Amino acid sequence: MYRRLVNTYGILEDQLTVLPTGVDTTLFERADGLSIRQHRGWGDDVVMISVGRLAPEKNFKMLLDAGIRSMQTNERLRLAFVGDGSRRDELEKIAQKAGFGERVDFIGRVPFTEIPSYLKAADLFGFASTTETQGLVTMEAMTVGLPVVAVDAIGTRDVVENGKEGLLVGDASESLAAAICQLLDNEEMMQHFMEASLQKSKEFDIRLQVKKLEDVYKQAIEDKMANQYVVVPKM
Repeated sequence: MYRRLVNTYGILEDQLTVLPTGVDTTLFERADGLSIRQHRGWGDDVVMISVGRLAPEKNFKMLLDAGIRSMQTNERLRLAFVGDGSRRDELEKIAQKAGFGERVDFIGRVPFTEIPSYLKAADLFGFASTTETQGLVTMEAMTVGLPVVAVDAIGTRDVVENGKEGLLVGDASESLAAAICQLLDNEEMMQHFMEASLQKSKEFDIRLQVKKLEDVYKQAIEDKMANQYVVVPKM
C-alpha cells in the first residue's frame, strides 16, 4: 500500500524501502497469559481479544456486533476489549441489551507492559478498524501467535495475508461474524494460523528492523557520495 502511494508521487519502487515499526518480541515471549486468564476467570472460554481506543474511527461497534452474532452460536466464545474511549458506555449498553454483558469484558486502559500478557491470554485477535497506518497492535498480537480475524483495510492487510495468518473480510459485521465462526469451527485452521502468525512475527523483531534501517542509511550515504539522488518531479 505504501509503495503504491509513494509511486503516485513519481518515485520508482526500486528507490523505496518500507520498514515497519519494530516490535520488542522479548516482551511478548516473557508474557504470562495464564495469570491473566486466572485473574479474569476466563477458564476454558475461547477469548477473542482486541486492543485499541474505543472511539468511532476504530470501528469497535461493528466488531462488538460481529462478536455478539458469533456468541449466539458459540457458547464458549468471550470477547475482551482492552482500551478505553468515548464509545465505552455505548458499547457496554449494547452488550447488556443483547444479553451478553457477562461475556464481554471491558478491561479498560492497562499499562503497555501488561498488553503482552493480555494478548497471550487470548485465543484469537479481532480487529475492525479501517483507519490504521501500519497495524502495530495486530503485529503485537501475531507476536504471541494469535490468529487474526479482521476487516480487510489498510494497515491490517500490510501485515496479515488472508488465508495465511488469519481471515480478512469486508467491512460488515455479518462478514466478520462468519469469519469468526469459520475459524472457531476449524481447529486445524486455527492451529495453522497460530503457527503462521508466530513465523511472520519474526519479521517484526525490532532488532531486525534496526539492522535494516542501518543498511538504508548506509546505502543513502553511499548514494550521496556517488552523487545519486532520488528526484521527485514537481506536481
